[in-house]
Amino acid sequence: MSVPKAITFDVFGTIIDWEGEIQDFFKKFMEKKGITGVDPKTVQQKWEELQFDYIQEKYRPYRQVLRDTLGITCKEFGFDFTEEDAEEFSQSMAKWKAFPDSVEAIKELRKYTKVVYLTNTDNDTIKAVMENTCIEADDVVTAEMAGCYKPNTHGFDLSRERLGLTVDEMMHAGFGFKYDVMPGNKLGYRTIWVNRQGIIRPGDDQEDILCGDLKTLALIIKGMYMDDMAAAKDELEKAIAGTDLEIIDYIWYGGEASYENAEMVMSQPKLKEADVIFAFGGGKALDTCKYSSCTSKKPDSLSPQLQAPVPQHLQRL
Repeated sequence: MSVPKAITFDVFGTIIDWEGEIQDFFKKFMEKKGITGVDPKTVQQKWEELQFDYIQEKYRPYRQVLRDTLGITCKEFGFDFTEEDAEEFSQSMAKWKAFPDSVEAIKELRKYTKVVYLTNTDNDTIKAVMENTCIEADDVVTAEMAGCYKPNTHGFDLSRERLGLTVDEMMHAGFGFKYDVMPGNKLGYRTIWVNRQGIIRPGDDQEDILCGDLKTLALIIKGMYMDDMAAAKDELEKAIAGTDLEIIDYIWYGGEASYENAEMVMSQPKLKEADVIFAFGGGKALDTCKYSSCTSKKPDSLSPQLQAPVPQHLQRL
């Protein structure tokens, strides 16, 4: 299995602790109202069921969805609530926290592939969440942009259109089996089920990768990259067999186009011996090579990534 050119990610439940934050809201809400006899997790799970059905009816801004479904849930349990309670719930999403592994795992994943968020929320909410949690992405597609919520597949289609990629060049990752894995499979994606809560499989669909957290997923994708790199080395060696060309080293450029990584590349002893610097991969690898070549006054040869089996961000010397 080769590294995809991009992975689209569900955000709330996969990167942000959606269930934990909602349970915390209901815990405080119930304490304020003096409600006993039911635990916040039970209320959160019922809310999720009601919310899932509600977002399938028609598109409404997600803040409105939160306001409306708080009232629907309270009526289901017989809780008293006010418009202020509903408004508080609708505003809380922008402040929800990320899982402890999310920030660093996303940074690691972006060394090997593009990371795109495909999220069931509004534009301003995801912007606030990204600012508050420091999670990064190469692109974002929201329900507001798509005019619908997952598992509707229009958001998937829009992300491919914006990236200029096909289904077989991408993967989709999410914690929600019915929100993410099932529609991803339907479209032909390679899918990743991030089973954060360790739940029993809720359907018969089969994902391509199963993991319980993003740190583990980053290790899996890195392993796929290393396999790709080994395969590419073999192909390069075959391609120059019988010629006067000699590959004297292979250098990993660091995953980001930065001055620090370019200096690291230029500090490699073998680079000083080389006549030409060859770079294979995506734009970040090629930019690093161009800077290194210009600074070291050595000619370069750039080969953009065109085929999925060729590893991304792979720099050759």
